[in-house]
Amino acid sequence: DAKIRHALDASLGSSTVFLISHRITTLSKADQVIVMENGRIDATITDAAILRTAQQMYPDFMDSGIRNLEPVRNCFAMGKTEFGDTLTREMAEYLAGLKESGRRQEMFDYWRSENPDRVFDFGQLKGSRGTVRAAMECMDLPRFCAGDGGYQGIEAELLYGFCEAYDYSCEAYAPEWSGILVGLSTGVYDVVGDITYTEERAKTIAFTESYEAAVPVLVVRGVEGQAVADGGALVPEFSTVEALAGKKLGARPGTYQEQVILDNFKENKVVHYQSDSEIALDLVNGRVDGFVIDRAALPHLQETHPNLTDSGIR
Repeated sequence: DAKIRHALDASLGSSTVFLISHRITTLSKADQVIVMENGRIDATITDAAILRTAQQMYPDFMDSGIRNLEPVRNCFAMGKTEFGDTLTREMAEYLAGLKESGRRQEMFDYWRSENPDRVFDFGQLKGSRGTVRAAMECMDLPRFCAGDGGYQGIEAELLYGFCEAYDYSCEAYAPEWSGILVGLSTGVYDVVGDITYTEERAKTIAFTESYEAAVPVLVVRGVEGQAVADGGALVPEFSTVEALAGKKLGARPGTYQEQVILDNFKENKVVHYQSDSEIALDLVNGRVDGFVIDRAALPHLQETHPNLTDSGIR
């Protein structure tokens, strides 16, 4: 797939080309994408931001590129307490209302557009029904992250909107990942966001309905092409499982990204890090050879590291 895209970029000129593909990487520079469903045209996509978020509507069309891998379920999770049960029920109502009204999709489109700038100051919430102590790991947009004077990202807007709608105050924390689940199960936090559902975790904490199907991709160094920042196409340094065998892959311990590597790349050594930004820096400098992230975060990663790209490994 990567070689085909590179060849097309080099030879298209002013030609009109029709591409047929199940993979979004092949279609990433198309001016128009027509989505077929059961032999009929189901949608026409012409906006780049909508194309990046189309996974919400067409999970089979937006293939992750990693073999035998299904999208993971991102949820909010609450402790199994009386207050946690109330929050779980109310958050489920809130998310269902957003989905029905179309507001949820608008949020996702916004946070995956270029230069989103909304900032949420949780200290401004003065609800009368009590205080929600929320914890989420700081990552890169479109995920929850620190902004100037507050927090940004999909989870920040969902949590702020929920507390505002249900008359709660909110204390927001951004601890290291290793302390988040422990804090939830011991009552330090009432709710955590951007957490992947697993049956094992569901034994001790309560999950809301998934608000997003996150699609993991394996990111590697790009070679033999212009940088993405210059409008060119990158060719992945490793584009097959065989070529990647024996190489080092970075991951934060206990995350779904680490589990993706353990399940799909059994011939590789896992190197543990505290943050994705540390992994990206070591990937650029050659200390590791790849790591897994949410596909939606790749464009933002490439803003600071334009020579990193999707491996396209199936």
